[in-house]
Amino acid sequence: MPRPRRDPGQLSYLGRVLRTLREEADVTLADLAAAIGVHEKTVSRWELSGILPPADQLDVLVRAVDPESPTRAKARILEAAGLLDPREAEILTKAAEVRT
Repeated sequence: MPRPRRDPGQLSYLGRVLRTLREEADVTLADLAAAIGVHEKTVSRWELSGILPPADQLDVLVRAVDPESPTRAKARILEAAGLLDPREAEILTKAAEVRT
């Protein structure tokens, strides 16, 4: 029997950001998992548990969900994970926009 889906309100902030980025890009769990080279359950676990993907997989993930500005997506994820403060995320995003 399939497990019931968790209410998105119960997700961690990082998990919500990961899911939101994927959904905004209109990318399915299966498509994202295939792009990264992991099982669909792995991507689901990242979203449900708020687990930060390993760096190499994170790089592929951000290019898959925001190919025009992967740095913007990465900044949102790292801020959600507590690895960047909001100001640092803003600076990183603006610097990426200047380069493009």
